Amino acid sequence: DATMFEIYGVDPANFSGHYDDFMNCVALEDKERVGNELQGSVVTHIPFNSEFRIVHPNGQVRTITATSLYLYDEDGKPKRLIGVNGDVTRIRQQEGRLLQSSKMSSLGEMAAGIAHEINNPLSIILGYAQHANSLMSKGVSETAAVKICLSSIERTVDRISRIINGLRSF
Repeated sequence: DATMFEIYGVDPANFSGHYDDFMNCVALEDKERVGNELQGSVVTHIPFNSEFRIVHPNGQVRTITATSLYLYDEDGKPKRLIGVNGDVTRIRQQEGRLLQSSKMSSLGEMAAGIAHEINNPLSIILGYAQHANSLMSKGVSETAAVKICLSSIERTVDRISRIINGLRSF
């Protein structure tokens, strides 16, 4: 079928359809797995159903789904493999883009949450620091009031530290 040759990017004159010709198209990273799956199909008589990458002669990598089954002779030896192949490269690329988009969206939501969690205590620190500064610039000699401000600042810094440590462990 001409579509199969197009999917695999091969010239029908140079592709016999034999196992070695097929395996020469399969991406190096997938060869062993696909070979094992095909051999398992021969032994179990269960149809071969797989997804793998192929490499066109021009170097282009495509993702293929294949469903096929072996036909056996009278002695039970495989004589032919018949099936259907489909190019799902665009689908897998779109799924990858959607996944990446989802990750970025989640990261944005997380960053907004973190900013909110840190900005609240920073506002508290700023308020107490300004209050302590105001007391000191007015010449108020109430060290107790300044100590309360500094104590609140310390507690709030500890709160920020716990937030950051939680993020580190996450």
